[in-house]
Amino acid sequence: MKYLRTCKKSIWLLPAAFALRLLYGVFFEFRFEDELQIYLLGLKFFTTGSWPFFGPDIVYTHTQINGALQALLAGLPFYLFKDAVMPYVLLNVLSFAALFFLSWYCVRLTAVPRWIVWGWLLFCPWTMNFSTHVINPSYVLFGAVLFFIAFLESASDLRVNIFSERVAFAVMGFGFFWIFQLHLSWVLLVPVLVYAFVKTGRPYKRFFRNFLFFILGSAPMLALVVPTFIRYGIWGTGGSERNIVFNVSGLKSFFDVLFRTLSFAGFEVPRFIGHNTEARLQFVYRHVWAVPFILYGFLLGLVQPLSLIYEFFKAGKIKGWNFIRYFLFFMILVTYLSFFFSVKGPSSHAFYLLFPVVSIYAFYAWSGYLNKKAGRVIAMLAIISSLVFHLCIAVEKYGTSSMFALTSKGRGRDLVNKALVVKDYHVLGARRCETGHYKICY
Repeated sequence: MKYLRTCKKSIWLLPAAFALRLLYGVFFEFRFEDELQIYLLGLKFFTTGSWPFFGPDIVYTHTQINGALQALLAGLPFYLFKDAVMPYVLLNVLSFAALFFLSWYCVRLTAVPRWIVWGWLLFCPWTMNFSTHVINPSYVLFGAVLFFIAFLESASDLRVNIFSERVAFAVMGFGFFWIFQLHLSWVLLVPVLVYAFVKTGRPYKRFFRNFLFFILGSAPMLALVVPTFIRYGIWGTGGSERNIVFNVSGLKSFFDVLFRTLSFAGFEVPRFIGHNTEARLQFVYRHVWAVPFILYGFLLGLVQPLSLIYEFFKAGKIKGWNFIRYFLFFMILVTYLSFFFSVKGPSSHAFYLLFPVVSIYAFYAWSGYLNKKAGRVIAMLAIISSLVFHLCIAVEKYGTSSMFALTSKGRGRDLVNKALVVKDYHVLGARRCETGHYKICY
């Protein structure tokens, strides 16, 4: 009840937080090929009315992910209002709801001050840059939060009794097949499902009951995949299986995966301001006034992953600590091993679905510090610095690669709105698969 009363007092902050995240997403990247192609999936669905049998492209093998979900998420908002920003509105509603749920869960588990948890999860670099603008990993967050919280409620000692066991398995089914249609990282969830069923599988009647609810929860998402299988056959679909190749170079990537995973919970600066040192320095030069905030975030981002490794070896944490630390290590190990069979090496966004697990672990690890005055000051400066940092990024993107940036073809928003009127997505651009390199093209 105390938590609910506090929520009521701060409820007015939520619309402001949502508005900030939405504005950032709209002002963020639009012109880059990956973002543009995901947007075109939805625009094509709306302007042609054709069923989207496939989702995001997998550029390394000229294949596509099976299922209609991505195109529907990007295209259905146009039926509510014909404006270019509508896909961003739906995405931000989904991601904001997921982060609010995750924040609530973290507070219940760790007793970290709620303003720290809400402020950090809503405005940290990873959730600002991969849950506010239209690209497929941004949509993964919603399914990942549902899946992992349901898993922890069903098969661990981190329960706060949100779901019954039956409902938890239904939610896991929904979350699993949500991610299945958005990103190949769904394979990382298979061992988690196996563990959940084994852990709760006795007596067998209980196993079959949980499996039944898993299928029931999966049904809405499976309904979006089955048409693809019916039309093209299970083995004749988008060809995503061609991304499975033995890659011996994955052997040396453990520490790469480790630090990239832990950085989800940290203030990661370099990744989001440029692809090389020169570009990053140029960014800093253009925003000299913000250097203290950027530098603070950069230094904090170096310390945070190291602190998470240090805390891993400490015992005596609050209830659930042992499970969450070993579960995170298990997920890092699974991710590492998965790159032995991936056509591409480790890239952080490829396993962004681990963000909820890392966040829960981080608040467990830092709970002792964040409940002290010094820790609260560090956290407040981190949130303020993140807001300033992302203001600088938004200013950069607005005039160069957002939907408001002026190009030779015109502004992206104007092109989208024209495409919506004339019912021709080609006004904005062409789908990547129309080049002829793809076996099938939606």
